[in-house]
This record gives sequence, C-alpha cells and structure tokens, in this order.
Amino acid sequence: MKRYEPLPENRLTLLQEASLSAICERYYVEYHPIHYRPSFDLPAGYVAGWVGGVEVQAAHPTIYVGCSPEGIIRS
Repeated sequence: MKRYEPLPENRLTLLQEASLSAICERYYVEYHPIHYRPSFDLPAGYVAGWVGGVEVQAAHPTIYVGCSPEGIIRS
C-alpha cells in the first residue's frame, strides 16, 4: 500500500477528491486523501480533516473542513 493511499472503507468520492484537492492548492499544501476521514459528527458519506494534514496545520495554519459526498466543502 502506498503511504497516502486510504483504506478501502475510507475511499473518497471523485467529487470529494476534486474539491479537497482544489482547496489544498488554494492553501499551497499537498493533497493526500489519507488526511480526510469519515467523521462521527457528520452525516454518512461526509469526510473531515485539516487541509494539508495535522502536521502542516501546526506549522502553517489552515482550516478544518468537512466535505459532502457531492464535493461541497464547509469549514
């Protein structure tokens, strides 16, 4: 398994990948799908995580986002 490849049960939709990749570009951080996981406090199918990952957030503050299966991001 590649370092940043999510487990099968944590796969993102294509729309989520496109949206999360785009927001990472806006914050000048690398996009890695492993940074976004299902969240117990969001509806089914949503994922949440720090833009750029936890390590980047500590050094280069970004935002914590949730993303719907349709690719709609909310912070």
